[in-house]
Amino acid sequence: MNSFKTFMNKVSDRVRDATLEGGVVEGGQLTPSSSIGGDMDGADQDTGTVEGFVCPSCYTTFQDADKLQAHYEREHLDPASNYVCPVCKLRLTSQQQLETHYSQDHARPEGEEVTVDALKEELREVSTTLREERWHTDDLRNELQALQQALQAKAAAGGEDGEKEDMVPQSQHAALLDSKTNLSNEAVLLRRQQSQALEDLAAVRRQLADTISKADRLAADKSSMESRASECAVERADLRAKLDLITEERTMQD
Repeated sequence: MNSFKTFMNKVSDRVRDATLEGGVVEGGQLTPSSSIGGDMDGADQDTGTVEGFVCPSCYTTFQDADKLQAHYEREHLDPASNYVCPVCKLRLTSQQQLETHYSQDHARPEGEEVTVDALKEELREVSTTLREERWHTDDLRNELQALQQALQAKAAAGGEDGEKEDMVPQSQHAALLDSKTNLSNEAVLLRRQQSQALEDLAAVRRQLADTISKADRLAADKSSMESRASECAVERADLRAKLDLITEERTMQD
């Protein structure tokens, strides 16, 4: 599931950051150093290792990745973080925060010369991001449809055989409903990002067209100035020849 892959990538980044701050990751186990486990006793510092899946925020251990994901989304992930940076995938809680983050971390520096090649490269990057968002949206849509079909099939089977329905844990139904809700939210968010990416792509294309038109005008002006300079050089040579002739005539008269 792509949403889970994204979550695990975030977890890996957080674990890597924790490792750089003082922890050591060995073979899937996080061995806390003195900077992380300063409150632990000496025996735990010497021999203690955390096995299984470790939460990067509170270092709670879990036996499987599903429990870790549920814990992280419940305890550490802000449900209001529905704005995602299209460059670094950072989740933010408002459009203003997203714009401030993008302008500070990803915007082009002031005074940087805008060239046609730079605009083309930016256009290619936006197109690639848009394709990836479309693929992700399609995957989420397929997963949502499969989940809905599974729920419908389970409901139909439950109507035919009540005993089998009683054997299914209620927590599993709740997990399926939560997954459905999360997938729906992801799909809505990706549609919003796709719309924004299309607008950005159109703006980049307009800017590229304006830059190309400006470059064509500058080239035409340069050609006209070169032609005018050539004409001025010819006129100057003619005037110089006439001046030499007049000077020679005066010399002969004197």
